[in-house]
Amino acid sequence: MIRALPLSLVLLAPLAGCDVLGICDDPPPRELTGGESDVQVLVEGNDAFAWALYDTVAGTSDNVFFSPLSISAAFGMVYAGSAGNTATELEQVLGVGLPDDDWHSLFGVMLSDMDTGRSCGPVEVAIGNQVFTKEGFEIHQEYLDLLADQYSAPLETFSDATEAVDQVNNWADSQTRGNIPELLTELDPQTVLVLANAIYMKADWAEPFDKANTRSDPFFLGDGSEVQVDTMHGTLSGSWGQLEGGQVLALPYDGEELTMVIALPDEDVPLGDFEASLAASGTSQLVASLAPSEIALSLPKFELRERLELISLLSVMGVEDLFSPSAADLSGMADTPLYVSTAVHEAWVQVDEEGTEAAAATAIGVSTTSVVISLEVVVDRPFVFQVRDQVTGTVLFMGRVADPS
Repeated sequence: MIRALPLSLVLLAPLAGCDVLGICDDPPPRELTGGESDVQVLVEGNDAFAWALYDTVAGTSDNVFFSPLSISAAFGMVYAGSAGNTATELEQVLGVGLPDDDWHSLFGVMLSDMDTGRSCGPVEVAIGNQVFTKEGFEIHQEYLDLLADQYSAPLETFSDATEAVDQVNNWADSQTRGNIPELLTELDPQTVLVLANAIYMKADWAEPFDKANTRSDPFFLGDGSEVQVDTMHGTLSGSWGQLEGGQVLALPYDGEELTMVIALPDEDVPLGDFEASLAASGTSQLVASLAPSEIALSLPKFELRERLELISLLSVMGVEDLFSPSAADLSGMADTPLYVSTAVHEAWVQVDEEGTEAAAATAIGVSTTSVVISLEVVVDRPFVFQVRDQVTGTVLFMGRVADPS
């Protein structure tokens, strides 16, 4: 018996009868400027990045959970300040399929729309971006203006890397309602810029599960063994469809602007093969077969917390120059040579009878390429010293210590 596909597969996905952004007809749909074709290109690029990252992460752990939107938004802000081959690599991995100005503008509109538009029923989606810069470091004003205008990212300054860690963590903690209190543990001492994104979601099911029907049931792992897990049971209105090698179902949250989409392989289909077919077809094909259905569903309750070190993951995906002090081209940010020295992502989700609560945050630290030389000097023999006026060069005091005892 193979294990079920991790239910973190898709959290923000369209229900049958909605458009590609999951916008339903009632209440009135939110509208994105830029044209339907541009929106489609943006969403398809984000979707391709999400599946590629999923495939990369899936090979490193059993459970998988992350926010592709949060990571795309954070690296989108990096992309805005990149040039040369660094920009080319990011463009390919992020799936940028529009001219830069259009892509940043539409991405920003989408983030803002999702942040403010979830008002139907007890559903909350909050998305925030933030820029942290080192005091005195000169960043191109045009770059900061782009982040403010397109990503609604305000500016905050820090004195050193230690203070930056505290500020970023306090911000992420607040943005995620206390669910990600320690996004960063440390930053490179040469960090001069941190770009951060955070997403928080809390949504009740359109039809909650009855807690009285929750019981301990077996869950079969990939190696054929089984574990007992608290499993919710109910007959619910949703959508269901048949896939090659499996099935897909969609459970709407209250207001039906958000759904959870679950793809389950058939018992005789290896999970890896099933995932590969899903990645090849993409999310739009995943939900294409959905049709309204009454579903007698058994669904495990679960809580996941995952932390991703993004430098190693994105390097595998093709982003290399960005993380190299000698190759990175972030000339759109500043005249000083820069590179990305830190890139971390943390995501948390809890699914129970009432609904889903989830949070994610991404932080990207940008450092100067200056080499920090650490010296240890032991003054353990006779020495000469001066007290000198730095302005005039005048020596006020001078001496020699031959025996400090």
